[in-house]
Amino acid sequence: MFGVSGFGVLKVAAPVALGLWTFRHVGRIIERMKVVKSAELKTQTKTGTEAKASAESQPKPLTRIPPVDSFLELITAFFDSLLDSTVGHAVFITIMSVAAPGMAFFAFEGLREGCRALHYAFPVLALLSQILGISVVVPLLWIPLYLFTAPITTGSILSASAVASVALGLALGQVPTVFMISNPNSLLRTRAIQWFQISVSLAWIPFAMTPFTHAFDYTIGHLPFNSTPEAAFYFALGSALIGVHGWLTSKFVFDYYATANTAAGSNSLVSRLWKYRSFEANKNSMDGLVCHFMFVDTVVLLASLVYAVGIKGGVEYAAYVLGMIPVVGPGAAISFAFGYLAL
Repeated sequence: MFGVSGFGVLKVAAPVALGLWTFRHVGRIIERMKVVKSAELKTQTKTGTEAKASAESQPKPLTRIPPVDSFLELITAFFDSLLDSTVGHAVFITIMSVAAPGMAFFAFEGLREGCRALHYAFPVLALLSQILGISVVVPLLWIPLYLFTAPITTGSILSASAVASVALGLALGQVPTVFMISNPNSLLRTRAIQWFQISVSLAWIPFAMTPFTHAFDYTIGHLPFNSTPEAAFYFALGSALIGVHGWLTSKFVFDYYATANTAAGSNSLVSRLWKYRSFEANKNSMDGLVCHFMFVDTVVLLASLVYAVGIKGGVEYAAYVLGMIPVVGPGAAISFAFGYLAL
């Protein structure tokens, strides 16, 4: 444990304060969504036939447990609105690229000697991240728990089997997102959205089985540059995320030039993304509130992971991340920083 010094308390208090602010702001967004949704329902003029057709087009309940299915119905509507928007689609891909090295970090730290609490908390906190928001759970719960366990793990190096198990688990946990971003509004996307709510928790199962996967230690062999398996994973992930950043950046550029000669010429994807930073500017639109929610989610998650990098490696590593974000993208910058720290 890091002790009860003033600095130790401050290290925990900072992310907790950020998590509490985010929780309050997210609650404000959700309450406003209810108001906007109610207003939209009052202004609808559907006929009985149209309403019946709309109801028949809805997928059947997934679990047949009313509270769970009600949550899934709400979250499906949220992601449908997000993914049907060009900006929302880009924000979702961005937050997933930031979350990937973050989830890997907490998974790896939980596998170190003396970190059982962090390890067994992974599926619970992953599920809470889907319910409350990852930008709430990471600073409010995950980082403080890491801080309470980090000193026990100093110098602990993970085996190739542990790293391979985490890589497999996280990859399987992200399978639904492939169908979420590649399919238009459809039953397949609806099911992917619903399964995504638990897949991130189920991702824990493969690396919970790490003690039984030692075969990986003998098949991976020697890594170049005397790299550890953990560092190699982060560098490979970071390299892939550079591609994601490049693709999104190209979309920003092409979108700008595609609209340069139209009335929307000044509204490139970048400028439209930036406008969702303000709650007040988007409080009267459901689509605006959804994109604002994800904008806040992404920024707070990124800030939390930069903080985690700083806690683990020092201020210079946090500064490195901030400097690299414009060059390689936020996800890659975080991943490379964790990679250097794992060497």
